[in-house]
Amino acid sequence: MKYSVDSAVEAAGFGPAQFLYIAASSTIFYLELLCLVSDGILLPLIKCDFRLDSLEASLYLFVTKLSFCLGGLLGGKMGDRMGRRRSILYGLLFQAVMLLTTLHITSFLPYTICHGITKMAFGLVMPSAHSFALEVTPTNRRFLVKVFFGLAGCLGASTGAFIGQFYEDHGWRTVQMFVVVPILAEFVLFYNLGNSPRFLCVKGRLDEAEVVLRRLFQLNSKDIPTDFSLRQERKVEETPGTYGDLFRPHLRSVTLRLMFILAMKGLFVGAVHCSIPYLMGDKHHHHHGNHGNQGDGDDCVLMSKSSYRRMVFTFLPDLIIHPAILCLSQSRGRIYSLSTGLFISSIFMIISSRVTGGSALFSFTIGVALNTIAASRSVLVLYTSEFFPTTLRGVSIGILWTADSTGGFISAFLVEYLVRHAPSLFIFAAGCATAVSCLVARSLTHETLNKPLVESLGLNKRKSEVYDV
Repeated sequence: MKYSVDSAVEAAGFGPAQFLYIAASSTIFYLELLCLVSDGILLPLIKCDFRLDSLEASLYLFVTKLSFCLGGLLGGKMGDRMGRRRSILYGLLFQAVMLLTTLHITSFLPYTICHGITKMAFGLVMPSAHSFALEVTPTNRRFLVKVFFGLAGCLGASTGAFIGQFYEDHGWRTVQMFVVVPILAEFVLFYNLGNSPRFLCVKGRLDEAEVVLRRLFQLNSKDIPTDFSLRQERKVEETPGTYGDLFRPHLRSVTLRLMFILAMKGLFVGAVHCSIPYLMGDKHHHHHGNHGNQGDGDDCVLMSKSSYRRMVFTFLPDLIIHPAILCLSQSRGRIYSLSTGLFISSIFMIISSRVTGGSALFSFTIGVALNTIAASRSVLVLYTSEFFPTTLRGVSIGILWTADSTGGFISAFLVEYLVRHAPSLFIFAAGCATAVSCLVARSLTHETLNKPLVESLGLNKRKSEVYDV
């Protein structure tokens, strides 16, 4: 019997096979959030270790965010050209090697360069990780992929906060080395997984796609249909799409709106993440490093162990918020849940701007704001993966990652100046920017809830009834 990829995935059902793909992909998101929170916690320690002034610290953050941005751009293209699995494997291996190299460097400039390359490697895997699990999941269960991503992100952020209390006692370089362990475990797991059947079909490799789909049937304990084989209803594009294709007339409006939303998120929320020691620190003292002579450095703002533990609880509400927002996206639609999450986040950010930093109430309000906007980003990435075809899925997520990171590396200079000296004003501005993003989200008109994934740009043009374009 001839099957399309969609019908084969639906027939295989939702079970252990999807959980395996989701677990593998969401662990990458766990590592991303762990490292994002760790970057914010480590900033004062790095400043003290290398004796940096504010401008040098801003340069360090700028290189970190810019490298992540470039990695996302390159990773999106690699995922569409080389395949999701191979792109992830190369990125994970590169991460492990560069992270181990970076932690043994004791000079500021070489450390900054190598750290930037490490972040680029992290960016390489993100677009493919988001596409990988979605492409083997039935239509009405795709939101669960992002639920697990959100839970993994919550645990990653909480882990990053938890291990922060050990940096001063055991050395931040020693503690950071343990991040290599889950990276290598991820490499082994992805090495033993098959590639995305949708990518294989787009490349014309139907036999390989059939092998992967048969494996899905077996893992889910489903009987493989007699004479199972795949068909191609139309000639699909064997060459991957380009970033320029995202700005074709019928896609440009959606692309620009999604980029704006993530740019605002990266500009303000990324800066809040990186400024957590300033916002939650409750002790101020010098931490004299023994490396480098890059000037006298500024006063170090370090958190006490109680602040680290309180920070863990700041991220734990995401265990409820993320599933709630994504379940809302399944019942009321992607656009409705995206705009609702952004609206809630803006309200709690504005409230946080009026609360004393470091207090329990501040931890709660800023935690709800950050977790809600993280859940909204998950909905946005889900929407992007469903709207754009397989030949553009990698580059579409890659360009959104670029927009997010662009806001992030601009905010690198805000962290050391505006956040440190006027945190309430900055958080209020973040709330206002998130409210504007909410209005932009409401202007999206192409709902993708329970719509089939489109395979190529050509099919997207002919299926105007699917996306109303």
